[in-house]
Amino acid sequence: MAQKQRQDVLLLGCEGVGKTLFVRKLKQLCKIRTGLGNNIFATMPTVGVELDEIVFQKAQFSIREIGGSFVPVWPRYFDDCKQLFYMVDVANPPQLAISTIEFMNVLTAKEMQGKPVTLLLNKTDLPHTLSTSEISSLMRLDDIRQSLEAPLRVFEISSFTDAGVQLVLDELLGKTGKRSKQD
Repeated sequence: MAQKQRQDVLLLGCEGVGKTLFVRKLKQLCKIRTGLGNNIFATMPTVGVELDEIVFQKAQFSIREIGGSFVPVWPRYFDDCKQLFYMVDVANPPQLAISTIEFMNVLTAKEMQGKPVTLLLNKTDLPHTLSTSEISSLMRLDDIRQSLEAPLRVFEISSFTDAGVQLVLDELLGKTGKRSKQD
């Protein structure tokens, strides 16, 4: 049996962007019981750190989700991650400014240099969302891509409807890279 490659993912984002539901949906896609039955949508703000271990197919990964209200402690977890997932709520334009600032703070940390980055544009199912091109312009994603030492992948998702979540799982499993909005 082949050795399972371990991925340690750090999942960050401001409060209320949908990180917890996203992790639950990933677990559901991997056929991992959440213990919540049909009530996976009932979420509360993450207080502190949640660690989820997922073994699926020949991959093993942990997702460390840190609550959006714990921004000051985020840097404590930078060394231990292999890649970053950063989530933004595209249906909350006023929050985009602080999301962008925090994203830039994370990316410029010395410990994060050279690590792959996945930007998750969540809540695409809601009305009046910002488009990917608007987000790209407002967050200056082209400039960010040029300054990073590792790839930046962008996925439009809805943790509520599952749209795009399978693509993110495929990316984690190393099955894709072409379906994200990289270029």
